[in-house]
Amino acid sequence: LRSAWEEAMHYSLSGHVILEEFIEKQGYQMDGDIFVIDGRIRFWGVCNQHHDFLCSPYAPAGLSFPSVQPVSYQEKAKAQIQRLLELLHMHMGAYNVEYLVGTDGEIYLLEIGPRNGGNLIPDILKVSTGVDLASYTVRQAVGEDCSDLCQQPAHTCAASCILHSDSDGTFRSFWVSPEIQNQILRMDVLVTDGTAVSRFRNGGFGIGAAILRFDDTKQMCRQMDHMKEYMHPIVDPVKEVNPDE
Repeated sequence: LRSAWEEAMHYSLSGHVILEEFIEKQGYQMDGDIFVIDGRIRFWGVCNQHHDFLCSPYAPAGLSFPSVQPVSYQEKAKAQIQRLLELLHMHMGAYNVEYLVGTDGEIYLLEIGPRNGGNLIPDILKVSTGVDLASYTVRQAVGEDCSDLCQQPAHTCAASCILHSDSDGTFRSFWVSPEIQNQILRMDVLVTDGTAVSRFRNGGFGIGAAILRFDDTKQMCRQMDHMKEYMHPIVDPVKEVNPDE
C-alpha cells in the first residue's frame, strides 16, 4: 500500500490519491477509439490490450485489432457508452475508451477521454480497416462534413507494440527476431546506444513503438502476449557501487 500510495502521489498535482475497488477481469482489457457524429457512435474501434506482466500488469505494452472479445460484450459496452454520451450531451468527435468485463460478466467503464487514443491506436485502426480517425478528428474540428464516416470491417490484423525495457540500465541495441521481420510496418526506437533507460512502469517509460501486421487473430494474440520472444532491447544492467571502494 505504501509503495502504491507514493507512486500515485508522485503524479498527483493536487496532493490527493483515490483508492478504488479492484475488479477481477476476464479476457483482455479493452482500449480503443470511437467516433461520434450527431450524438451517435459511428465508428467502434476497440482493441485488445496486452501487458508485460514482469514490468506492470496495468500499463499497456501493446494493443491489437480486431478485438477477440465476444460480440455480446462489445455490444453491451457500446450501449453503456452510448447512453453515457447522451446523458453528458457529448455529440461529436473522437473518444478514447477503456473498459473491462468482470468475472461477474458485468461491463466496467474505466475511462472515456475526448481525444484520439495514444499508443498509435488511430494508426493500427487505419492499417486494419482503412479508416483514418485522426483525419476525421481534424476535419470535424474545422467544420467539415464527416457524414461519410461509417464502420468498416477489419481486413488486416494489426497491432502497436510499445518498446520498453524490463530493467534499469544502459541501452545498447534492439534485437528483432527474423521470424517477425516481414511483419513490421513501422518501427521507431527513440533512444541510442549509451542512453540510460528505466524499467517500464507506465507509458512515460517507453523507448519507442512499432506497428506490426499478422495473418490472423490467433497469431496476433500469441505473438503480442509473448513479444519479448520476438523483440526486446539489449540493456546493460545498472552497475552496483561498492561503498568500500
